[in-house]
Amino acid sequence: PSHDTGINLWGIGHNKNQINLELINLVFDTFFNLTDTVKSNSLRIVDKYKFNKESFNFLLWRKTDKIHEITWFDKDAKYPELSDALNLFKNDFKNVVAQTDDICIKSELSRISDITILNELPLCPDTSGQNGVHTYFNNLTPEQLKNEYNQTHEEQVLNLLSILHLASISKVLVGYPGNMTFTACCLRKNFDNVYFFKDSKNFF
Repeated sequence: PSHDTGINLWGIGHNKNQINLELINLVFDTFFNLTDTVKSNSLRIVDKYKFNKESFNFLLWRKTDKIHEITWFDKDAKYPELSDALNLFKNDFKNVVAQTDDICIKSELSRISDITILNELPLCPDTSGQNGVHTYFNNLTPEQLKNEYNQTHEEQVLNLLSILHLASISKVLVGYPGNMTFTACCLRKNFDNVYFFKDSKNFF
């Protein structure tokens, strides 16, 4: 295997061919089995937003700190635009379910009436691109998080895992370049019908 298979900003490896999914599946099956609580919460989300669990496409997209992180390995790397991701659905958004933690992305998605936008994760209040949602919320005390966003840290993690579970069972998954998309692919156990951007010219 190539030396590029190490951990990076996108998960593991720099392209699909460097990723040993057979080995990763063994690790996930042993250490990362989703609980019934996660799966039950996923069904709650499906019922709440009334989309077809058997036939939906998923968009997992954010920007915040990722737009700067992507240049750590390649100074010329360009973070993909939301329009790049939306084009992959070929203007058919009726079965598209989307989740973001980015205020700007949510605002853009809100202009497309057919997309079902989930509101299960708090939005990151930092629009400067310096801090990711995880950095911001990890600095809040449990009391601050509950008072400001009506969620506990445990509920936030449960919702995140449920979102990743839903992304993993979607017909088509379009995801931003990052660990959460990679995790959804690992839960999916393949890259079939997955568009996982590395930058605007290169994705797997």
